[in-house]
Amino acid sequence: MAKKKREDFYKLLMYVIFTLLNSRVDTEVKSVLGRADVVVKTNADIYVLELKVDDSVDNALAQIDSKGYAIPYEADGRKVTKC
Repeated sequence: MAKKKREDFYKLLMYVIFTLLNSRVDTEVKSVLGRADVVVKTNADIYVLELKVDDSVDNALAQIDSKGYAIPYEADGRKVTKC
């Protein structure tokens, strides 16, 4: 449970920071196979973030790919970055 609370804290932190930078921020974005933790949209870029506490970046990126979190944004025209 403590892991979930820490992840939620970081999710809120990302939301506040990127909102203050005038970016559109969505959390818990649903896809067919799961939910992306955070999606940040700027004028030129889209960032798909999967937050992991006590886990590796490789596992986070693998989850983004395996669950197809970035797929809905690929036709948008903006650069999509998985983080």
